[in-house]
Amino acid sequence: MGVDFDEFDEISAKQWKQKIQFDLKGIDYTNLLHHTPEGIDIKPFYHADDLKIPFIPTDNDRTWTAGNHITLDHTENGLNAIQKAVQHGTDFLYLQWKNGTVDYQEILRNIPSDTTIHIEAGMLDVRYWQQLHAYCQENAYNVTITVDPIHHWLRTGNWYDTQKKDWARMDLLQQSIVQENTSAFYVDMTTYQNAGATLVQQIAYGLNHALEYADHFDDYEQSPLINTPILFKVAIGSHYFLEIAKIRALRRLWSQLAELYDIHSECRIIAMPTLRNKDDSDSKMNIIRSSTEVMSALLGKVDQVVTIPYDSTRLDGEVSDSGIRISQNQLHILEQESYWKDLPDVVSGSYYIESLTHQLAEGSLRLFHTIEKGGGLIKQIYSGTLQRKIKEAAQKEQDQFRKKESQRIGMNMYRVAERKNELSLLRKNVRTAIEPIVTKRLQSEDYTQKMTLYSTTSSSKENPKPKKNYKKF
Repeated sequence: MGVDFDEFDEISAKQWKQKIQFDLKGIDYTNLLHHTPEGIDIKPFYHADDLKIPFIPTDNDRTWTAGNHITLDHTENGLNAIQKAVQHGTDFLYLQWKNGTVDYQEILRNIPSDTTIHIEAGMLDVRYWQQLHAYCQENAYNVTITVDPIHHWLRTGNWYDTQKKDWARMDLLQQSIVQENTSAFYVDMTTYQNAGATLVQQIAYGLNHALEYADHFDDYEQSPLINTPILFKVAIGSHYFLEIAKIRALRRLWSQLAELYDIHSECRIIAMPTLRNKDDSDSKMNIIRSSTEVMSALLGKVDQVVTIPYDSTRLDGEVSDSGIRISQNQLHILEQESYWKDLPDVVSGSYYIESLTHQLAEGSLRLFHTIEKGGGLIKQIYSGTLQRKIKEAAQKEQDQFRKKESQRIGMNMYRVAERKNELSLLRKNVRTAIEPIVTKRLQSEDYTQKMTLYSTTSSSKENPKPKKNYKKF
């Protein structure tokens, strides 16, 4: 016998709240609220009344590809990692290609030609990449080569050469190797997350970051972004539902922003687990952490996902065979045994997720406008404003973590071992043009760390370019 739900009266959010308050027997309802660094109050229940904008069902048939993230700074070491990945059945390789001393022919000969390859260029040697690209075309490799000079500058404190030369070389790379649906540049947002930026900051900075490229290519007779979707690389943190909403908000805002430039409204997103919560002292816990982070990415409907070995935080940089095998099996289980490969957009229409997505998008949009009114992302970096804002957010999160106001199982709660080292890309005795953004883990103990920068932050020597009318965005 079927149930006719039309026979039941609708219950408003106010009525539900009154019922909850009654059942609490005097305890204040606000005690059930969880306050996030983004200024979002997570409520104990959500209702259709919480949707600020009408919900439009999506017909999202987006599928994802699972793969391995491998650093290539030496031919022999790179070959070993690739061979292990191929042996365990990967169908996507994300290669962080550090320098031009790597023998690309030797590397590629050991990769099956039907494997999807994404190369993150670690240097701007245009001739090297042109030769590699030509070799891939001759041998029918499915490869995308990307470069992000802004990310390199922000992470290291220096451009590859100078700002002017970096952008000129990026233009040459874009013109010589770009193909339909493949980008020769991308936006790496992982550093923002790994340094401790809030979700709102990550989305806003990622959009402002992308906008610097969109503004640059807007001077072209035809922007390469007209037919080519932009690529975002994001790090996924441990806030399961908020991370789902982060990916959805990023897609939503980019599609709106792209309309101002008449460019491709779609974006591709590659996701990987964060480094902020990974632990070397009890590295097996990293398996659980990265598994839930990958699940958030997939529910948020990313295009490609890579995970990291559970022992990737070791000081010697070595990764065990077990770490590589288990990292791939995490994705294989989700893809082949849990049937997530063709998972529909199951979170679409959830009052909770839709509400979080809308609030993150609103907050990110406000910050986006603030940065653009201040001259844009590059100017904010030159002045040190962006670095200061991220450090403030990271310190606030660190304080809450140490006081156990923010509780993380296996980190500041129920630890089984003390941490042996602190993951930090601190640099000493290096001259930099700006203060770089530092990747840093949450820590429950005090560590004495210093960074020596030999040059002070300077203002941009280039006049900011006129911006579009963002009041429409």
